[in-house]
Parts: sequence; structure tokens; C-alpha cells
Amino acid sequence: MKINFHLRRSLLSAWVATVWVCVSPLLAAPPVLVSVLPVSGAVDVSKSESIVFTFDQPMDEETLSPGFASLVGSISFIPSITLSPSWDSESTVLTMEPDEFFGLFSPGTQYTWTFNPPGAFMTLKSAAGEALAMRTGNFKIAAGGGGGGATNSACSPLDILSDIDGPAIDTKCSGNGDPGGTNQTKGSLFVSRQQDYRQFLPGAPKPAQPSAPDKPFEFNAFALPEPGFLLTSVTVTPPGKPTIALANAGFGGIFSFVEGFDTLAGMDADYPAGLYRFNVVDNSGSKSGSANMPSSAGNIPEITNLTEAQTIDVVNSFLLKWKPLTVSGTSPSLSLTIQGVCSKKIVFIAPNMCVPIQLKPTDTSILIPGGTLRANRRYLARLTFSSGDFSTNAMPGYVLGSSVTAETEFPINDPEATDPGSGGAPPTMSLSADRTQVLVTATLGQAFSLYTSTDLVTWNKLSSGTGAGGTPVSFPIALPRVHHLYYRATVP
Repeated sequence: MKINFHLRRSLLSAWVATVWVCVSPLLAAPPVLVSVLPVSGAVDVSKSESIVFTFDQPMDEETLSPGFASLVGSISFIPSITLSPSWDSESTVLTMEPDEFFGLFSPGTQYTWTFNPPGAFMTLKSAAGEALAMRTGNFKIAAGGGGGGATNSACSPLDILSDIDGPAIDTKCSGNGDPGGTNQTKGSLFVSRQQDYRQFLPGAPKPAQPSAPDKPFEFNAFALPEPGFLLTSVTVTPPGKPTIALANAGFGGIFSFVEGFDTLAGMDADYPAGLYRFNVVDNSGSKSGSANMPSSAGNIPEITNLTEAQTIDVVNSFLLKWKPLTVSGTSPSLSLTIQGVCSKKIVFIAPNMCVPIQLKPTDTSILIPGGTLRANRRYLARLTFSSGDFSTNAMPGYVLGSSVTAETEFPINDPEATDPGSGGAPPTMSLSADRTQVLVTATLGQAFSLYTSTDLVTWNKLSSGTGAGGTPVSFPIALPRVHHLYYRATVP
């Protein structure tokens, strides 16, 4: 028996996270090409699309050759193109990727691939030495090269050294201007609730799913002493909750506490809006004071013209729009940053006191000037809204503050952008130790559907399930009277 894993993206405008498992006996028989993505006859394929071939048994990787000069290899593409091949750990899934350095697929062109074409100097074989029968297929690249959207360039290692995405902005310019300073003499004490969202499709943003151990929702408490002052201990007491002792970070005399959550409801339950009471022991003794944490209601930035933002005419100015935000607290703020996907350089900041560009918390749009972005370049933007309170009188010698911050990350000029992390990572699949069950591991609360197929073409829904976090959900393996039975778990 063997198990194959393959994660793919749909060629449609909507993205679907798909994982399939192939359970099949190892037969001493010629290998079979069981699936190809994009499927033969596909049109409107992206010029940077990877070609994925799946075989029914392990292949001899050494027998794969694209050919060279006048020699015909065990795989050929007409018209000719240089692709980078890679195999999965089981040697059953071959991925061939176009490379910007050697050239992507040409827009509007139909490509025909053939395994073991006539006259080949080498034959693709299975690990058991059996030859693959000749197979051929074709697909057509979208006229614009981008799978139905605007053309976007792939990234080069040299992009970070250039202004290919636009001139970099000095981040020291961010802000509406100097508010005038404070009366602090000893340090600052803050509590905050951070919410991270992603909006890669029109509609409400979804909680981000960053890499473990990070969480999309996070409570923070920290104390920052001024030079010359020593903090011995710092505690904070949330409203109606037990007191928390902040830990000494070990540098700069900083004390901090962080706790992450998978859901906003979980964070709100443990760290609700209201007064947070600090107690500090420093050089001069013990002191206490409170900071008022505002509500998180109505503060998630949501872009309302996301679709239009993927096809910006960079010569002309573009008005980016979002839903109104609920302003609360004494110190609300709103900011926007745009950076190149490839160069990672920030090309636009608002507010920007150097230009100047103003951005008020009550604003619902901002004009991105023509010439800011570059044609055929991809960008990632972040709209960040924060509301909170700051006081220099709540505790003698200290600034006390609180904030609720929500940040939404979204693409600009990238019609092919996808975020597999939004709303939960794709499910993963495996076999139980006794190989009698398919195990599906999905994000806690994530709905998924399980399908089976005997040919990778027709899929029949077997069951539905809900992710249990790190605990796999098991499904008995049906033993069909066929050579192969494939399983696939999908989420929207």
C-alpha cells in the first residue's frame, strides 16, 4: 500500500484548498499516468502555472529527461520551454515549474506535452523498470498570461536590490506629525489587543492563520522603563480576572506578557473591555494606576473595492475604499502601507508627514497617486485601525495606555493572489498505523468534505466533518474492488 499527498490550487477564480490521498496496492505492472493539472484541453492557464503529473506507482526519477540539442527526451513540450522538474518523496508526483530566468509560458500559446515520444533517446520508467506508455496532452495559456487577470511578473532574487516595485518610502515619515510629547519621566505601561485579518476575496476579512506558535488574536501587556529607572515587578489585573505577573524580558528592564487566541471571542472573554489596573514596584516604591481598554466592536478594516484594486491603471490615481470604522477612545489612528511582493519594499505610507498625506480614523478612502505603483507588479497592503486611551496622570511619572488594533492584509494589482492561511490552513491527510482509516487533521472548527474517486475525474462525496485542531478525525477505508481508491478533503 502507499499514500500520496498533493496540494493544488484551482484554475478557477475562486481558490480551493485540496488535499488528496491515494491508497493503492503496489503492482508489478507498467506505470499509469493517472492525472494531470492543468487538465488536457484547459484554457486560460496562467503563464506561471506549474504542471503536475501524478503516476500510480513510484517512478525512476533518473529516466526523466527533457532532451537537449537534437535529442528527444522522455518528456517533450511543443513549443519548447525550459521547466524545472521536482518529485515528491514517493516519486509518484512530478511537478514541472516555469522559471522566470529561462522564460515563462508565452501568453496566448497552446503547449503540447508528450511522455516517451517517438524517437526518444530515453524512456521514462517506473522504479520497477517498467516503461510508461506514450501519453500526450495540451493546454493554452491565457492571452494576458495571468489566468484571466492582468499580467504579473514572477519574483527574482535581484528584486530586493532594485526599485522594480517603485521607490522605497522612508518609514520614519509615517504619521500625521508629532503630537507634542508627554510628561513621562520613568516609563510606559501598556495593554493591547491585536487582531490580524486577511482579505484576499471580496467580502468580510477572515482571521489570519500565521505560522505556529503565533495566533490571529493576541493580548499583550508590557512595561518600558526609561534609562536609569529599575523596575522590580509589574502586574496587571484585567477587569473581573486574576492578576497577571509580567515576566522580565532580560534586556532593557522590559517586562512583558503575551497570550494568543484562535478566536476573537476567546480573547474578548479572557481580556474584555474595561479598566486594567497596573501595579509597579520601581526604585522609589510601589505605584498603581489604570488604563481603559476600549471595545473591539466595529473596528475590522474591510476593503469595499478589492476587485478593482487588482487591475489598477498605475498611470492614473486610484481611490482605495473601505467600510466606515467605529472610532472610540481618546487616541484613535488609521494607517495604510503598501509594499512590493517581490522587493518587500514599502512604496506607499499614509499618513505621511513628509509629503504630507493625511489619513484620519474617520476616513473611508484614500487616493493612491498615479505613478506610485509599477505596471505588472504585485503588492501587499495593510490597513491598520487602532483605538485606545493614553494618560500621563493615571500614575505619577508614567504614561499608561491601552489599544485595540485590527489589521487587514490584502493584495493590490495581483488578480491571482490567494491566501491559503485565511480561515484556517488546508486539511492534511494520512493513514492510520494499521492502514484501516483515513485521518483528516484540520483547524479547530473548520468544516471540510471528504470525497472518493477511482479515476481522479469523478468524485463522490463520502462524508463531512469538522476540524478538531491537532486531533485527527478518522474515517474507515472502504475496500473497493478496484486497483485504486483516492480520497480528497476540501474546504472552501
